[in-house]
Amino acid sequence: MSPQEKQQDVEVTYQQHQDKIMSEQPNTTTAGTRNPSTPAPSAPSEPKSSEKSSQDNDDNEKPSFLSYYWQRIVSFYWSNEFLILIILAILLARAYPPLGATYLAPDITATWMAVIFIFGTSQ
Repeated sequence: MSPQEKQQDVEVTYQQHQDKIMSEQPNTTTAGTRNPSTPAPSAPSEPKSSEKSSQDNDDNEKPSFLSYYWQRIVSFYWSNEFLILIILAILLARAYPPLGATYLAPDITATWMAVIFIFGTSQ
């Protein structure tokens, strides 16, 4: 599959996701039924030609291939933040043990700071 086909596939998937989100938005009152006395929403008036061309440009802008994956990476990080930070701390301790053994006051760090960090970052 060529990079262009992959990008088109991602764009199609993104558009399907957006369509699903838009279709799930309710058009009802708080009771869950449409109020018959309320008129149906009317279509907006046709924009001027200069406004229309700028709207067309905005509609044609789709997220790029890289921005789509960047959003996925950021989403993954925030959903697994605690585990990722623990792994980074372990890797840092493995790479440079004297940092925690002498420089960070292990008595205070191990008892108070670690507990505060764990409770502060957990939800």
